[in-house]
Amino acid sequence: MAAGNKDHQGSKKRRPVVHQEKGAALVGVMMTMLVLTLLGTSAFIQSAAELKVSSNYSQSLEALYAAEAGLQELLASYRQNPSSFLRKQTGADMNLPVNDPGRSFYNGTTYWIKELHYDAQEVPGYVEVIIYGRDRGQTSLARLRATLSCSQGGGTTDLPSVFKMGIVSAGRIELNGPIEIAGTLHANRGVYLDQPSVADPLKRFEMIITQSLDPLRSDYLPPMEVPVISDQAFQNLRSSAQQKGNQILFGEQNLVLSGDQKGAVIFVDGQVTLTGTQLSGLTVIATGSITINGSTVLNAQGNLDTVFIAGGNISINEFSQIAGLFWTNGSIITVGAGRLKGAIVCQGSIRQQGGFQFERYDQYSSSSWYSTPSGYSFTVRGWSQI
Repeated sequence: MAAGNKDHQGSKKRRPVVHQEKGAALVGVMMTMLVLTLLGTSAFIQSAAELKVSSNYSQSLEALYAAEAGLQELLASYRQNPSSFLRKQTGADMNLPVNDPGRSFYNGTTYWIKELHYDAQEVPGYVEVIIYGRDRGQTSLARLRATLSCSQGGGTTDLPSVFKMGIVSAGRIELNGPIEIAGTLHANRGVYLDQPSVADPLKRFEMIITQSLDPLRSDYLPPMEVPVISDQAFQNLRSSAQQKGNQILFGEQNLVLSGDQKGAVIFVDGQVTLTGTQLSGLTVIATGSITINGSTVLNAQGNLDTVFIAGGNISINEFSQIAGLFWTNGSIITVGAGRLKGAIVCQGSIRQQGGFQFERYDQYSSSSWYSTPSGYSFTVRGWSQI
């Protein structure tokens, strides 16, 4: 009995050792879970911080782009009305935004002109400008300092490269449906393809597409200078229409023409609708909009000698083939199937409804219709972020 009691008491003494081992294992598991939780929390915090940094960077780029776009609008304003520069007008005088909240772009970004300092000379040679821009969420602010210079020139000049690229827009380009394009396409405010499949024909024709809206995209290029048709430029074009064989018309016009027009110039102080059949050798200038129906072709020498210049929109309706140069302060709108050959340069957007076929063509028979706006040229001498 004594021995049995001894064994029984010995077994009782060994049991706490088992409980101690279980307690140590539990502590180890809890410590491991704590370490894993800390690691997970640290990774989450780091990821959130990196996401915030990335978001802040994107917002700052949006704000900077808004300021750049505002600079381009100021430049376009001077080109369209050089007298506003020569008279040293303020941003408010030019109907440009000067206070926050500024003028909003279609994507929600805004800009305003903070300061304008003209050259002290009676006829200024430059102006220093400070422009602010905000991102679409209005959380990031960019400050841009730039110098715009003015030089006097005028007269007929070589065509700027934008008239030989293909399609260039200071606005945006929207394409949908079946398209075939050969040439370069650039839009300062973005290129929008309705369907991803739309890009396939572009790749097949080895077309170059660039845009200035999103600096983070691989197809980004800085905004291009798109010539504006100024009031003085219209006056120069009107003077050329006074020569023998040309016409100056007033009000809304409906024109029906066919064949070779032998280099005639028709200036319309208003809007015009043109119906053409195998038309060539014609320059149509309208202070308002131009609507085109029918067909225009290259001349007998295979050169492009049909030009359309409009202060408003240019609309191209149901057509088989249109060969020409299209230059407008408004937008380009095409409706229906057909093929365009030549060049498009516009301040507004380019919108296509239905099929769109375009081929770049830069063999012009004459560039006498182009002159530097109002005898003055304006350029960005330099800019920096402040």
